[in-house]
Amino acid sequence: MKRIYLFLVLISAVEFSNAQQRYRLNAAALQTKPFFSLPFKTANPQGETFSVNNWYFEHNGKPWFPLMGEFHYWRYPDTYWEEQIIKMKSAGLQIVATYVYWGAHEKPKGVWNWEGSLNLKKFVELCKRHNMYVWLRPGPYINADVLGRGFPDWINTMKGKRRNTLAYLAETEKYFAQVGTQTKGLYFSEGGPIIGVQLENEYASGDKTHIANLKSIAQKSGITPVYWSVTANSVFQHELQEVLPLQGAYCYRGWEGGKPLTNDFLFGDDQWIMGMDLGGLYYPLDSFPRGTCEQGGGMQETFIGRFIVQPSVIEAHAVTQYGRGINMLGYFMFQGGTQYPGTELPLDDGSNMPSGLMSYNYQAPLGEFGEVNESYHYLKMHHLFLQDFGDRIVCTLPVPSPNPVKDPKDLTALRYAGRFNAKGEGFVFIGNTQNYRQMTEKKLSFDIALPSGNLLFPKQQVTIKDNRVSIWPVNFVFNEVKLNYATAQVLCKIDTKEADYLFMYETEGIYPEISLDASAIEKISAPGWNTDRSEKNKYILTANSVNNPITIINRNGRKIVITVLSRSEAEHAWKYKYNGQEYLFISNADLMFSDHQIEARQFTNPLFSIKVFPQVNFLKGKWGKAVLDKNKFFYQYTIIQKKTNVPVKTVQVNDSVWTIQANGKLPSLLSDVFVSINFKGNLITANLQGKQVADQVNIGKNWVVGLKRFLPLIQKEKLKLYATSENRYGPTVLPAAIQSITILPEYRIATEF
Repeated sequence: MKRIYLFLVLISAVEFSNAQQRYRLNAAALQTKPFFSLPFKTANPQGETFSVNNWYFEHNGKPWFPLMGEFHYWRYPDTYWEEQIIKMKSAGLQIVATYVYWGAHEKPKGVWNWEGSLNLKKFVELCKRHNMYVWLRPGPYINADVLGRGFPDWINTMKGKRRNTLAYLAETEKYFAQVGTQTKGLYFSEGGPIIGVQLENEYASGDKTHIANLKSIAQKSGITPVYWSVTANSVFQHELQEVLPLQGAYCYRGWEGGKPLTNDFLFGDDQWIMGMDLGGLYYPLDSFPRGTCEQGGGMQETFIGRFIVQPSVIEAHAVTQYGRGINMLGYFMFQGGTQYPGTELPLDDGSNMPSGLMSYNYQAPLGEFGEVNESYHYLKMHHLFLQDFGDRIVCTLPVPSPNPVKDPKDLTALRYAGRFNAKGEGFVFIGNTQNYRQMTEKKLSFDIALPSGNLLFPKQQVTIKDNRVSIWPVNFVFNEVKLNYATAQVLCKIDTKEADYLFMYETEGIYPEISLDASAIEKISAPGWNTDRSEKNKYILTANSVNNPITIINRNGRKIVITVLSRSEAEHAWKYKYNGQEYLFISNADLMFSDHQIEARQFTNPLFSIKVFPQVNFLKGKWGKAVLDKNKFFYQYTIIQKKTNVPVKTVQVNDSVWTIQANGKLPSLLSDVFVSINFKGNLITANLQGKQVADQVNIGKNWVVGLKRFLPLIQKEKLKLYATSENRYGPTVLPAAIQSITILPEYRIATEF
């Protein structure tokens, strides 16, 4: 039987040595633990395989860290599905997850609609076109903050729903038969992209055999994925290994109201906050891999709970999750949207969710109108890392702090953990973030007990500031060259015929320090770095700036180059593979990559600056001449578009009413026109042809609306904006007013090759 290792941590958290505060982890004492395969394995006609064991997922028989994002096709205009799928792929995601909404598809009873923005088959086929896998979540119960919680009216009022009653199962058979018909030929075993299906949602009480019955009905309906899953707070027959329980965690909680502190930043081992919220764990923890299907990518604000989702908090939440042992990240939501007409929750259903609102923007990485938000960039850095090195992460086990922080109100103690393998290779995860609170600055250094002995680093204490997270590699081997440690984070790798390149990025406010094992190094050149050889068989390099490459020739004569980027450069970094070669792009514009096209988009500025490494021959003549940057490393392109007239006019009618009208089509140099609306009051709505088409609760920031989906209509009619002070869930505080509207043209360059 294969074995993996569980680490015992039995040493006090902090010791004082030479006036330094050292935080300790013990990755030296080992205890074996069984490792076994689970009965989920499928090959497609090309021989590609997916499988899973009780610790991690596998792709083509190798360890795999899946990255998944939720995108509800029925909450977004089908005309623009493709560009959003491309944005998700460009963010480093591999899987698109989507609820299938029975109540929208069958309305009225016996009448099925799979057209327009309900065209599930088209959505899945677009995912396939762009080599994105799909994880369907057909319920039948989905919650999803919609009318009927996913059920049609007559099912929602049925006695015995969500149970093994004959009437309910009979209706479920009809529904699953429809889903099976729409997805026929699109499952992985058939050469399609669908690899996963989730049954039910948060089935926390009832008959444990119900999930098995749903699975049986689905299989008979032609629904045949590789992986079957449930949410981890569901009761099911875990001993039969019929489904995989996937977890969820939200650091912003719109349904609770107020601004509750959560334990999501403490590197704890609580699953789905089960001990606190749900009263227990429903399955043996180590019998299944730890993965999330609902990692909070944001949160929908409510009438009683108003907040601004901070991108740094979303990043810290994800880092804490995979720092504590999560081996799959599935975000809910990654793409925001708008409620399908007539399916928004009623005003007073008692749910405390955004009742009556059309918006389901969720303050997600990709917004309701397709806009790329800051959290997209923050998460993308980790996706690049996990795509290149996730196979290492999943083969490590969590090493918790010996005295872990247990109270989210403790803002002075350092939150940290490790993940290591039996060789002592791994990562230290550091967090100094708490939702709704400011953390104290902390001076730190580490003492890590490893099989080879104790590792103390860095040489001098460093200070981590509020609202920062970082992941520092330990005994990280890159093409035979070992980084003993680094106080910079790994971003990605690029391999070329000439050399292998490792890109890292700074922890803000901390000078990068890298310790290299000299035993595998034949030659090293590090201009701009201070080199310390006082420790035997080590190069210790420090710098007070970034972008100075370290060039190494290993004992086999292979060249390795390590470059530390700034945090800002890492946020704006993308990887793209073309004709077998990977490239690293850096740009403040938002980049979108498909098979034979690169598109860049940015607000207001028609001048695009894009850096790339290595030089891209397929772009010759497309973007003009490339110029080497000051470090003679990246090739920089500058592309100037013509400034164009924006065919949008805004008119103030009175303090609380404005109108927007277009006087022409969208110019080809623009991908969209957004308006940023500064308003006060309780709620703002957009109305067209006498119907409300969008809205936003006042959360203390501008409402940003993309107009291109409305342009065909607003060339003839006016889009009317209304601000209101009415508040059905509390006292009126502010008078309603639209104070200003700023037009934000989104310029684009699209290059085909």
